[in-house]
Amino acid sequence: MNPGLSQNLPILSRAGFLNSGVGALFVWLAFRLVRLGSGRDGDLLAQSLEATGVAARSIPHRGEILDRNGCVLAVSEPVVSVCVNPSQTADRAPQLAAILEPHLQIPQEKLLRRLQPRPLRNAKGEVILDRHGKTIPDQWELLKSNISLPEWQEIRQSIQKATFGLDLTNRKQKAMLKTLRTYAIFAVPAQVRRYRLGALAAHVIGHVTVDSGNSPFFVIGDIKVPTEFAALLRVEKNPVSEFLFAALTEPARDELSGLFSMNGDRTTLQKTLVAELNRIIQRGPIYHPERFTSVPLDPETVALLYSNPEGLELVRLNRLLLADAYPNLLARHTPVLPLQVGAAGIERSCEHLLCGEVGWRRSQHDARGRELPRFREEDIPVRDGLTVGLTLDARVQRILEDELAVLVRRHAPASATGLIVNPATGDLLACATLPHYLPERPGESTPETWRNRAICDVHELGSVMKMVTVIAALDLGILRLNDVIFCENGIFHYKGKTLRDHHPYGNLTVEEILVHSSNVGAAKIALRVGEPWLHHYFSCFGFGKPTGILLPGERSGTLHPVKSWSGTCITRVAIGYAMSATPLQLAMAYSALGNNGVLMRPRLLESMKTAAGICLQRYPVSSVRSVAKPEVCRSVLSALTGVVSPNGTAPKAAVPDFTAAGKTGTAEIWRKQGRVSGGYVASFVGLLPASLPRLCITIVVDNPKNGHFGGTVCGLTFAQVARRSAQVLNIPPDNLPMDNHLLALAR
Repeated sequence: MNPGLSQNLPILSRAGFLNSGVGALFVWLAFRLVRLGSGRDGDLLAQSLEATGVAARSIPHRGEILDRNGCVLAVSEPVVSVCVNPSQTADRAPQLAAILEPHLQIPQEKLLRRLQPRPLRNAKGEVILDRHGKTIPDQWELLKSNISLPEWQEIRQSIQKATFGLDLTNRKQKAMLKTLRTYAIFAVPAQVRRYRLGALAAHVIGHVTVDSGNSPFFVIGDIKVPTEFAALLRVEKNPVSEFLFAALTEPARDELSGLFSMNGDRTTLQKTLVAELNRIIQRGPIYHPERFTSVPLDPETVALLYSNPEGLELVRLNRLLLADAYPNLLARHTPVLPLQVGAAGIERSCEHLLCGEVGWRRSQHDARGRELPRFREEDIPVRDGLTVGLTLDARVQRILEDELAVLVRRHAPASATGLIVNPATGDLLACATLPHYLPERPGESTPETWRNRAICDVHELGSVMKMVTVIAALDLGILRLNDVIFCENGIFHYKGKTLRDHHPYGNLTVEEILVHSSNVGAAKIALRVGEPWLHHYFSCFGFGKPTGILLPGERSGTLHPVKSWSGTCITRVAIGYAMSATPLQLAMAYSALGNNGVLMRPRLLESMKTAAGICLQRYPVSSVRSVAKPEVCRSVLSALTGVVSPNGTAPKAAVPDFTAAGKTGTAEIWRKQGRVSGGYVASFVGLLPASLPRLCITIVVDNPKNGHFGGTVCGLTFAQVARRSAQVLNIPPDNLPMDNHLLALAR
């Protein structure tokens, strides 16, 4: 034997043993990997990946709402919701409650109940068990919302300073202290909406609600949800069906709401719903394109989602990762990051601009909870909401609301509504309704108070409509302003009905019929115009159809087709009865009169900017149609200056140093049961200055006391609003005495 070889045998034997051991280890690892990919160990691998997964969500900053001068009307401020993980409080809940009480202003007894460990329960209150039949600990409980960041820092500092009576020399108790300080109390980022000017323009701006629940980030897709399944869910009335219905757009919801309340055979009902959904889908998306909605879903509902044969296709919407990506978060009852969702006014109609886009991060973390960036699957940055600029002028809005408040104190009406429009552009400078509410605390008022009566309330407005009747006759060339009409001494019998004037007028010119507001004169003018043409002019002025303003809930009013008019209807429409309109429709019609016969579309949204102030879009001024010849409108406008003269129906509406033009309206309130005793709607619409109108001011008062005529109730309010608004907007007077006029020119 080779001596050198014999000396190397021990070394070779050790090397062979080592190689064999390494090989066996690799074989065992390969075997384990195969097992981990299938069977029970495959479940363990899935559980391991689930346990180390990270799903981070960043809520966007909701955009601001500004007036035309950059004054902040609505802004979101960062706050937190303070939460507790009851499973981490151990037996130190009393000490923790004592620390939190002065900060949260919640009694210790109540805090102590919330801090106690407890099992996770579903929506029915039943304890949820894992696959091994063990209870799942509830890992969060909301303690208090809307805590400012400085207040949260104070809470954190108090917790960090506390020892909770633990022995820091004991390793186990030291670890318990770390858990209490780090994981027991945590904060969920949120926002609170602030309305800097209080209740000012509340009905235009609107308010928000907090969209939150017990499970995270459920957003449904657009029309990709199978319609049959959507209908089935709605019939079943489970949380998913409620969620689907909440995601519908307003037109789709209105059309379907009647069907959802139907009774009858379930199969027939389902088929009807499917047909209706398909019909709506053909017209366009039926779901909010950029609405973030969350809904509490329990495990049974989640199972229902995935057990559906056709499948509920949860798509990615606005870069949001949906429920199917995070089943582990459902099981853990993870708290949702609350989102602000517009509930009324601009907050609601511009939700898609203001809300922004939620940011997401999907990744893995190690045993210490640190993220492993190389395993990051998706990282989508948050996009803040856009800033919305309105045409409103906060200064003019304040004037209008102040003067309406004076009117309410004087006449105690059911409501008072005012609008100020720029006739040349259609810009809505102010819109107010009293009573109003605080948009930061809408729950303190009834939903009835939230309603914007300028667009939601329709009235028979009476004599303010005589302007349209006169314009129809003049524009058609049937009459001139100086033509004389016999007004029957105040009593006009027509087709078995009697029409009366408040004064026994004889012969009046067309201009005098406007100035004195003769019902008989207006009715006889309408008879010369004829039913088709009268209906045509009322329709051209925008009555009977919505104006298209960017606010939710606008009503179209009523202008019945000519074929449904009764024999006397023409004489009633001519004086503002047998038809109805909103205050905004009235304001836009008179704005057309002051704009040489061009009806403008009401403009409320002026611009859209990024959070950094970069202008993305300016919304243009747009016209609807020409309603009458310019010279006809100018002549009628000149005639209406007599309404505010000492001989007119609204002498209190005169504005010093200005030529004002306007028309009063006094209408009895009628319901289906008949006339409401003592009930009136008083109104006045005025233009200032009459020589070149810059303001159209509309005042509508529902059921006033201490007087009911439009000139008496609304005239003085118009004069005060017009005078103060002209000062703020630097509108030059057009009716100064000569000495004052020369002095003004010299300046």
